[in-house]
Amino acid sequence: MSSALQIHRPGSVEQAVALLGELPQARMVGGGTELVALTRSGLMAHGPWLTMRSLGLASIGVQAGQLVLGAGATMAAVARSALVQHEAPALVQALLASASPQVRNVATLGGNLLQRTRCPYYRGQAPACNKLRPGSGCAVRSGDQRQAALFGTSAQCVASHASDLAVALLALDAELVLQGPHGERRIGIEALHPEPTLAADHEHTLQAGELISAITLPLSTAARASAYLKLRDRASFQFA
Repeated sequence: MSSALQIHRPGSVEQAVALLGELPQARMVGGGTELVALTRSGLMAHGPWLTMRSLGLASIGVQAGQLVLGAGATMAAVARSALVQHEAPALVQALLASASPQVRNVATLGGNLLQRTRCPYYRGQAPACNKLRPGSGCAVRSGDQRQAALFGTSAQCVASHASDLAVALLALDAELVLQGPHGERRIGIEALHPEPTLAADHEHTLQAGELISAITLPLSTAARASAYLKLRDRASFQFA
């Protein structure tokens, strides 16, 4: 990795928001399980990184009748939580169906939700890929469509998002707590990922300078009785 890479360690959410405003190309990094790989492969430009590890966003608890998960909590920590296992078993099952134990030990909830929507053609840097070269087309449309998305696609892209977490959160009516230059705001999880467009960096609906600080889920009898079933070809590193 280039020695020019800058890593900032803000001491608070406010400092992180300020740095995001000062450094438009900066990216928040949690465990770095995807960001490092994409940067090394040349699929993502080098830019300043702001680590979430110093922000104190790893708590798991209940507040005002809601299960509150810090965006900096690791996938493994949330899956191990007795509280989450009791209140939202589908969420635990979705997390355990994701990646591998090694990845789950360092990957954060916020990072998982904000990973790139992609397909094998993107990772293989196909000539026709609107994410790599806007306006070049979509190789999946005339190629292997086995891993193509069934919902939420457009003429520009039919790649599927890799997050099992996002699917479970959608079923559990989760909301995201966002912190930005204008303070706090909340959005439903369904509002986070937009329909694909020709804009290669149009991956989410966060505004400039915003970050995810927490995820909230309403406590309910239905959530306690929930389950997550994933159909896939292999036991790990497989999109649903």
